[in-house]
Amino acid sequence: MLQFISINDNSAGRYSRLVAALLQLWTFIDFFHPDTEQNVNWKAALIEAFPKLSAAMSGEHYAAVVNEMLAHLDDPSTLLWTESAQQGLSGLFKEARPVSEHLGNGRWLLKINNGKTFNGNVKEAVIALNAIAEQITSCSEIIIDLRSNSFDADGELIGKAFEASILSRVLSDRPLAGPSQSYRYYHGLPPAQGTTTGGYQKFRKLLEAKAFTPHKHPTFKRVVFIVNRFSYLPAVAVALQFASGAQIIGDGPVHGGVANRCETVVIPGLGSIDVRLSEFGSNKAFYGGFRVNETIAPQNGKDIAIERAIAMFEDNAYFNKGMPFYPVSKVGNFKRTTARKAFPDKLERALAAVRIWFIFRFFFPYRDLMDEDWDRILLDYLPVFEQCANPLEYAKAIARMTAHVHDSHVWVKNDELTRFLRPPVEPFTCRLIEGKVVVVSLTEAAAEGGLNIGDVIERIDGEDVFARMHKFRTYISASTAQYESWTLLGMIFRGAENSLIALDINNGKTKKNISFKRRSGQIVSRAAGVGCEDAVRILDGNIGYVDLTQLHVDAVEAMFEKLSQTIGIVFDMRGYPHGTAWPISARLVQRNRATPVKVGKVTLTDIPAAVFKCPLNPFAEDQSFPGWRAFVQNVPWSSDWKYEGKTVMLIDERAISQSEHTGLLLKAANDTTFVGTPTAGANGDVTNFSVPGGVNVYLTGQAVEHPDGRQLQRLGLTPDILISPTIDGIRAGKDEVLEKAVAFISGC
Repeated sequence: MLQFISINDNSAGRYSRLVAALLQLWTFIDFFHPDTEQNVNWKAALIEAFPKLSAAMSGEHYAAVVNEMLAHLDDPSTLLWTESAQQGLSGLFKEARPVSEHLGNGRWLLKINNGKTFNGNVKEAVIALNAIAEQITSCSEIIIDLRSNSFDADGELIGKAFEASILSRVLSDRPLAGPSQSYRYYHGLPPAQGTTTGGYQKFRKLLEAKAFTPHKHPTFKRVVFIVNRFSYLPAVAVALQFASGAQIIGDGPVHGGVANRCETVVIPGLGSIDVRLSEFGSNKAFYGGFRVNETIAPQNGKDIAIERAIAMFEDNAYFNKGMPFYPVSKVGNFKRTTARKAFPDKLERALAAVRIWFIFRFFFPYRDLMDEDWDRILLDYLPVFEQCANPLEYAKAIARMTAHVHDSHVWVKNDELTRFLRPPVEPFTCRLIEGKVVVVSLTEAAAEGGLNIGDVIERIDGEDVFARMHKFRTYISASTAQYESWTLLGMIFRGAENSLIALDINNGKTKKNISFKRRSGQIVSRAAGVGCEDAVRILDGNIGYVDLTQLHVDAVEAMFEKLSQTIGIVFDMRGYPHGTAWPISARLVQRNRATPVKVGKVTLTDIPAAVFKCPLNPFAEDQSFPGWRAFVQNVPWSSDWKYEGKTVMLIDERAISQSEHTGLLLKAANDTTFVGTPTAGANGDVTNFSVPGGVNVYLTGQAVEHPDGRQLQRLGLTPDILISPTIDGIRAGKDEVLEKAVAFISGC
């Protein structure tokens, strides 16, 4: 059961709540209902419903709008139950455990309506049902009452136990085949644009048909099932109806969701909506769905369902075999079209806000690390999206909303926003060192303008540099403070070609004002440790050095050959690598520490390096929503010779994602020592989704943890030896982090 935004608010914000709840429901159905992919013009339903919201401020009128929208599905399984319609059900079905009652003349009544008493233990429920099954083996007529008070009664547990017990096999004298079911399944979030290394995909997942073989000495039985909205109709009931005319009585409105997979969405202040997620398939022995043969309601407060079931036994006509009511699926050829207006209309902008909320609610693997109320963020930003007056304001609203996620992989791909945040020319690069903005690389234009490595920038165009950073902070989604600073410093000095930049700088001796024109061009001067020499070299003391921002996979073998006689290797990971972590880590594992394990066509060691967790929708086997697929990634195996010297990896805020994963692999392989400062704190293969207006939003697609389950996201890799560069060291041309690593390897 899922809960969306409450509409219980009569303040000025009620309209936003009405919009949010309606669009949340629409988006949920759009992603998961089996018919909205191609059988139904579901967007038309929203276009028709949205203008009516302003006049639907009362709960009754709002319910009418929701019902009109749902009517476009033409699906009796997906319907709204208002809060008033749900009253009066509690207390009707109180049996603590399944009970049986002999009614005489070979007729039995089974009441199985409270799975909650088994505390989630399906095996215990099976034992209870097996005991009942032994009592009714030779009877001729059975009434099975499956009604419950609420979804909390855990009817699904009863359904699973029913199908696993002997009870499902004593109801027929012949083999039965139930229906297969299929549903739209998401393994992660497939990217809307481009590709991903995460293997994310969506497809139709098939739940195979269940087969039921008769138990011991079977006899023909006539069976009536009594269900209500909260029941879970076992597959054997559907199979019995198809094969031998078993009857199904609905106590009140009953829909296909009692037999199909269904999710209940609660909107406080309105009610709940049962959304069908699956549809029946077919096989050689079964085709179709099921029929509710008769729908009843209490008469004068009296439960008449049992009486109606007995009446059916007295009239053999009820047990004539017939095609069930609920069909396999609709047949449709509706094709989606996507308008790419640069500036979407009011509805599309609201839909964009809700789509952002939805994706991060169901597909973001680090939702548990979000420290802000995501529902509250949606309500805050719906008016912002509504009030946008042009494409740039719209793109900025998207960036501001997604910034609350605090994931450094999140960025908004939009030309308008790029021109605003990242003009084309970056004349120099800075880092935050000792709490100050320090220049670490220069273009020719900046050098000619009087800027030097190690200069501290205090003001830009007359504005305090930290005040300038603060202005842009609202558009940046950052996992950690260190990566936020690095990102902002890569933005605030940019500008158009030949635009003028004025700086107030402090070189440690004097303060001065300089200005120059931004010109694109190559970096001509760098601080030490910013990738300025050969990718592989041997330092004094016979210590190898590898710049992983320059090394490529095809050069790994040559790198190891060159450094084979060194006493240690420093792997410089202060930047982004080129996929070398896997072949490098495989050469660092000592043979006596690892055993090769064949996984498909790949050979790995038995040493875990990382734990991945990928969101699964609409549910996992345990019915959580979303579910999760967790798997362990091991260090690769190599049959080549292994490097046995000490290894160190240099890290800082510039190491993100694959850089951090490199650290996980090297740490697992031979306990590589991390030297420097914490990394960016964002790992997991990236994916993306689109929102109206041709805007794409990127995000982390699956979670990555340390092999022992420790958190990496929003923390980063923690250095074993903590050391930060100093301003004096930068000005003196020193790489103090590298020097510390060399001293560690040398034993100094």
